[in-house]
Amino acid sequence: MSVLKKFMLHDIKDLLREKKSMAVIVFINIIILAISFAFCLAINKDENSVYALFQNFSETEVDKISISSRLIMLYSLLLYTAFPLILGISAVSYLKEFGELELIMLFPVDRKKIFAEKTFCIFLVSTALAFLNFLLCALIQKLIFGEAFVLSMEMIFFALVIIPLWLFFISCLTVFISSVSKDSKDANQKSLILPFCLLVIIQGALILKVNVFSKYLLILPLSVAIIGSLSLILVWRKKFDVEKILYK
Repeated sequence: MSVLKKFMLHDIKDLLREKKSMAVIVFINIIILAISFAFCLAINKDENSVYALFQNFSETEVDKISISSRLIMLYSLLLYTAFPLILGISAVSYLKEFGELELIMLFPVDRKKIFAEKTFCIFLVSTALAFLNFLLCALIQKLIFGEAFVLSMEMIFFALVIIPLWLFFISCLTVFISSVSKDSKDANQKSLILPFCLLVIIQGALILKVNVFSKYLLILPLSVAIIGSLSLILVWRKKFDVEKILYK
């Protein structure tokens, strides 16, 4: 087994064994499931008032399953953003704080690949946790709506395309933020800006009565993820310097 693969397995185990980070992620998962359950139950039990409320945000007629699915996708994507941030800050920032990066530099491994491996591990664990949460949300919808619930192509596209691409972008961003920060505290402070901005955008969209039930809404996070990931990869390829990161 190559040195890089050994690093990968070691990092995945470390991410899963990080009790504080995993406890926070489990708590976020519980929040998402609670929100999903509340949305589905409210929509299923009180259709008229729910339709009256959310029809204001839609230009076309929407059914109760579409309402619940898109609300769950909207808020779950926002909360999934925290997964790579929580896992990645400790995985990368601690390398500099405890001198592990200097030790790793002694191994016969391409230094750029070390950070690529970190990014992939963060992405892999975050995506696995997000998939598990998505399946549980779908199960909640199935239990509440019964035979009426059908896993739509939009939800499948969200699970198989939007979630992985978005979490890959956030994983790249997390490694970038962590590597240019002085320590984990500084990295945590910088990483809080992204979820806050996303929350403001979503709340602003609701206040302005943007059509949150449009099928084209998912194009926005998809575009940001693709453009953001490519931009970060290009920056790292041209300006990546482990020594500068280590001793800055």
